Amino acid sequence: MRVDTAVIESLVNRLRSIPGLEDNQTGRLRLPDPELLYWAMVPQFRSRVARRTGMAIQIFDVPTGIEAGQIPGYHTRVSSVTFAPDGRTLASGSEDNGIRLWNVANCALVRQFVGHQGDVLAVTFSPNGLVLASGSADRTVRLWDVSTGEELAQLLGHQAGVTSLSFAPDGELLASGSQDMTIRLWDMANGHEKHRLRRHHNFVEAVAFAPDGKILASGSWDRTVRLWDVATGEHIDKLGGHAGGVKSLAFSPDGKTLASGSTDRSICLWQVSTRRKVRQIFAHEGVVFSLAFSPDGKTLASGSEDRNVVLWDVATGKEVRRLPPNQGLVSAVAFSPDGRHLAAVNTGFSTMMMRRGNVSETAPVAARKPPTLGGAPPDLEKLWTDLADEDARTAYNVTRLLASIPDQSVPFLRGRLRPAEPLDLRYVAGLVANLYSSDPLVWQKARLDLLALGHRAEPTLREALRSPAPGEGQKRLTEVMRQLSEAAPSAESLRELRAVGVLLKTKTAAARQVLEDLAQGAADAVLTQEARAALKRFS
Repeated sequence: MRVDTAVIESLVNRLRSIPGLEDNQTGRLRLPDPELLYWAMVPQFRSRVARRTGMAIQIFDVPTGIEAGQIPGYHTRVSSVTFAPDGRTLASGSEDNGIRLWNVANCALVRQFVGHQGDVLAVTFSPNGLVLASGSADRTVRLWDVSTGEELAQLLGHQAGVTSLSFAPDGELLASGSQDMTIRLWDMANGHEKHRLRRHHNFVEAVAFAPDGKILASGSWDRTVRLWDVATGEHIDKLGGHAGGVKSLAFSPDGKTLASGSTDRSICLWQVSTRRKVRQIFAHEGVVFSLAFSPDGKTLASGSEDRNVVLWDVATGKEVRRLPPNQGLVSAVAFSPDGRHLAAVNTGFSTMMMRRGNVSETAPVAARKPPTLGGAPPDLEKLWTDLADEDARTAYNVTRLLASIPDQSVPFLRGRLRPAEPLDLRYVAGLVANLYSSDPLVWQKARLDLLALGHRAEPTLREALRSPAPGEGQKRLTEVMRQLSEAAPSAESLRELRAVGVLLKTKTAAARQVLEDLAQGAADAVLTQEARAALKRFS
């Protein structure tokens, strides 16, 4: 059974916007109301923040906390919010496939941008503020004329949702990161794809240009940060140091330091010139969603799932200040241009601001319990099957349900999960050799067998590509590598990864033992890597 990447996109899009479902103290699952809070920074004079609450996007003055204005009548959840470089306009992308441009001064709707056929996951302004770029679950990047709302171009090529965007400092290039595991560099002069960057083995979550525009950094769920030569598109290096997916990236203003935040709850600081990890900071109790350097480069701010914003001394790695906890996870942080103010994008779960006419009230969002089995005994075989369901929401609910019955689920999973066996490299080499066969039955079977091995076959394939040979065999080899780089996770792989998630959530000694057994498997297997990462987070 093949998993449609659109299903995975749907799951990731929703989990991206609602992480922190589990209360760290009570263990109860709290599903957020659709009316979540979204904050963003206005880089003008005194810092302001926009947040979406209830039926409006509200503008707040940060120093005083006083509401400065409200954008009413918005009846769908906002997926992304960004301000123009001059701070006068606000763009919002939402789950109704639309983009809206707002006047910050009077909170009036300036115009709507219509065209996307899926959730708008990312929006960003060009450095001169004349062009707005948007990325969507419909797999397209679109460029818009800010002054007229006219669609200037569609940038086509991604095979899955576009999750992140970044303009080069000179505005001549746009980088897009996607759930198809690629990064693409687009030439803004003609809208053509200039480079396609392939090295990641999972969703790309973050992209960032260095201040001089010569290097692009990318972060992925494969737990790596990669550096790319912008001019040539060549891969410079892989920075491996996280035990979880990389969710956020930030270059220091001088371009000498790169910071990365991860689902492993840590921040890594890298020296860009040597690609050496200077230090790793463990201080948050949740995913590090966002990072920002102060304009002087001396301070790093981090925002996390644990509701905290922390300021760090870049030179020493020591905590300078921990700001008061927010009402919800902190999904973004940003410094004002003068460095005097800091804004936090706060996605609140515990309270929701509601407006009815002229009445404003604060209402608690009731915590919801995970699905229960009623009085019936669990059908573990069916749950095991559903764990690989193509309906991502079904699989997610099954994961939560299994985690709620550890006495039954952990022994069952122990019997189903086995440590990954070492790969027979001679067998893989034989398959590669068969790609050069003149017999169609032989080389076609070899191709299918290599694709079935997945990413574990890639090192052997890559080695074979270093010694190119003429003929159709080389073309077949290159095509297999391309297909592997773009392949969605198999149903069996997804089931195993979700099962690891169940074991991690149960937090029982028996579950730890299962993870320890799985961690002894072949080092190149995803199951082994996920089990090892889960053990590092097990507490």
